[in-house]
Amino acid sequence: MLRTFHPNIPDSGSITLSPDESHHLVRVRRASKGQRIEVLDGRGRRAWANLTETDGREAVLEITFAESEPVPAWTIELWQAIPKGKTMDGIVQRATELGVTRIRPILTDHGDVQLDAGRASQKQQKWQAAAEEAVKQCGNPWLPRIDAPAPLQKLLSEDSQPAEGTALIAALTPASISLHDALAHERFKSPHGGKIRLAIGPEGDFSPAEYAALASYGWTGVTLGPRVLRVETASCALLAIVLHTFRENVRS
Repeated sequence: MLRTFHPNIPDSGSITLSPDESHHLVRVRRASKGQRIEVLDGRGRRAWANLTETDGREAVLEITFAESEPVPAWTIELWQAIPKGKTMDGIVQRATELGVTRIRPILTDHGDVQLDAGRASQKQQKWQAAAEEAVKQCGNPWLPRIDAPAPLQKLLSEDSQPAEGTALIAALTPASISLHDALAHERFKSPHGGKIRLAIGPEGDFSPAEYAALASYGWTGVTLGPRVLRVETASCALLAIVLHTFRENVRS
């Protein structure tokens, strides 16, 4: 099944894809006239349609069926320190596949990445494009929001919702508790869902000042085991375990 994006999906009728989506579907994926295509809007709506016009600049699809997915009970924010190189691209892709709701790239004391406003905007656009490709690859109907990179303290001061019991740090500190114990918290047992924030530090870990700041805002340090994991491994492991736990709670 080939997938594409369109910002507004009606119940029926035809839609014309953007030039970028048209080019990708027709020229890159080589979709042919009459082929059945899945369409996503990134906000929980999906449709199935037949490709009727195979213009690489304005491909046209005729919708045969459309539906809206229910809003996820649990929303997940990944507060991710920006690693070096292209590692962040992979983290965004894996987090999107796993079902994260929002990604907040963090500039940290020990991080090697420093961005001016121009480069930060370029990175944000690049990561959003990576998320879109991941959604089309895996069929996730919800496109995560990716914020502009910002210092940790700025994000903490702007976060209006109390974090007590609902915000976890993948931490290397001796005071960290087990992830199992953290998820046994009563706030994580509601079948009605809620919001959780997960923080992953840089290659050099969060600084003592950053750990203190996170703790002052109610964040809890959790351990992922005895080994020091790569940033991308820690992100995937923490997200996968937490999302599995929440989905089991909702089903039960």
